[in-house]
Amino acid sequence: MALAYWQRAETALQWNYLYGSELPEQPPPEFKIDTSQFPAMPAAADSRERYWRRLRRVWDHRESWETSYEWNTEWVRKVLDAVFR
Repeated sequence: MALAYWQRAETALQWNYLYGSELPEQPPPEFKIDTSQFPAMPAAADSRERYWRRLRRVWDHRESWETSYEWNTEWVRKVLDAVFR
């Protein structure tokens, strides 16, 4: 269940709350998972709040983030468009 919440944070939150930003006190609506996939978990109903508190504690830790670089040639097209117009 923890992994499901972490993956949800990666896909739904990281674009709105960038590295170094503070997460709100209450979880946003998009921070939710289908808890019915975890029937063996006795506290599934309380899990959202619990995992939100945990996420807030580690969100701004450098170790929680991965830096990646991407080769982007979009600037070349923009320059060429500007030159040949």
